Amino acid sequence: MKNPLNYIQEYPHRTKQKGESTSEQKARNKEFSRKGIFVEDVIRLVKTSG
Repeated sequence: MKNPLNYIQEYPHRTKQKGESTSEQKARNKEFSRKGIFVEDVIRLVKTSG
């Protein structure tokens, strides 16, 4: 299925059970969570401003 909005979907890296993430994977996940928090804050502002 093609992406109708033409954007890239990103997901955080998940480790297997009892596995360890590399420092590169941890850094990518941290950046990913920062983007998520920003998006959530924008959604909250839109909801409360109306």
